[in-house]
Amino acid sequence: MFKKNPGNIVFPFSIGKYIAQKFHSAACGKKPGKGQNQFGCNAVGNLVLRSVTNQAHKVTAPTVGTGVKTTINPSFAANFQRLVYDVVPSGTTANRIPSRLQPFFNPATTAKGKVSGYFCGATARKILVSYGFLPTPECGIGL
Repeated sequence: MFKKNPGNIVFPFSIGKYIAQKFHSAACGKKPGKGQNQFGCNAVGNLVLRSVTNQAHKVTAPTVGTGVKTTINPSFAANFQRLVYDVVPSGTTANRIPSRLQPFFNPATTAKGKVSGYFCGATARKILVSYGFLPTPECGIGL
């Protein structure tokens, strides 16, 4: 028979969701302070992220940094990561992103080498990383 141990359970929880709640959200029922999300709340409670050990017995922590500087560890096991996509209707532009959405989702660089789409640019990438996401170089590539 297994003993009940609420402190030693496995619970599927996104690293990004954990970082956003723990380090960027006010306690549930409290008004968000300066620099905190104006939506959602910190419902993390007693949940903690644990390291994983691969077949070579290498232990990898899910995050690096501390406090609001906590980000996902780029070396964290790939089989515990998942891709998140922004899906938009197909357009007639060269990258198939509708022209009305180009200011948001255009690729990180244009033919002239300039950043054009907000979500693929440096400012948004910094925000995405601070919320536990690892942006990919494929940002803005329509399929």
